[in-house]
Amino acid sequence: MNPEMKKAVTEALGAEFVSDDPESLREFSRDRTENPGGNPALVVAPGSVEDVQAVLAQADRHRVPVYPVMGNTNLGGLSIPVRGGVVMRMHRMNRILEVSEQDQYAVIEPGVTWEQISEHLAQNHPGMRFAYPLSPPDTGVVPNCLMDGLANLSLRHGTASRWINALEVVLPSGDVLRTGHLAYGSATPCTNAPLPDLNGLFSGFQGTTGVVVKMAVHLWPERKHRKRLFLMAYDIDNGFELFDTLARQDLVDDVGSLSLPTGKMLFGEYRPTY
Repeated sequence: MNPEMKKAVTEALGAEFVSDDPESLREFSRDRTENPGGNPALVVAPGSVEDVQAVLAQADRHRVPVYPVMGNTNLGGLSIPVRGGVVMRMHRMNRILEVSEQDQYAVIEPGVTWEQISEHLAQNHPGMRFAYPLSPPDTGVVPNCLMDGLANLSLRHGTASRWINALEVVLPSGDVLRTGHLAYGSATPCTNAPLPDLNGLFSGFQGTTGVVVKMAVHLWPERKHRKRLFLMAYDIDNGFELFDTLARQDLVDDVGSLSLPTGKMLFGEYRPTY
């Protein structure tokens, strides 16, 4: 790591949020895959947009790669620092900035977790709901949305990238770009339309085009009545037909299938054979 860059980043963020000790570097050298690990030179934890700007501006100046991560639980090897550089932990930027029941949106920072937004809505806005993902509750909402994640409402509302109304992004140069209605300051980010959809410049790029520091996501009214059903099918063909039919009827939020052995394991049976 360039000493000049480390000094500038430490002055901007504070020494407690910049680390190059071996334990911290080792923690963020891998993810949950079997992919070979990398060797970051520095781990930083920004707490504000200005912090992110400072890190990216220095990294751009010194031509150092930056890897933004949240839970570091990626299953695709996407957060491994394969070229060294700086791992940017986003967990400190974890505020839910705004929730509008009238216009059905929330504005969140990249460190907000699925558990956090679920509890916040349940306690403060019980009439609204958001999805929950196929990942641990302490993982980030923003990364999931940016990577076309799937959740329990994806059958009805599509992949998580379709829930993005607007973004605030720090570009590699350190400049800030805003998409959708966030580009107009006080405008209500309840939808991206009728503006050009620039969210796609950052969705699916795994943080390579900029670091998202604010996201407006769509919310939905909580249903008054909800019920979970288990339906049995006694062979693969009938099971697939039922699965396919339900998915096309617009009757359910989500539908999933389990084999009988897998279902038994969920209820505590160890190594079921049939």
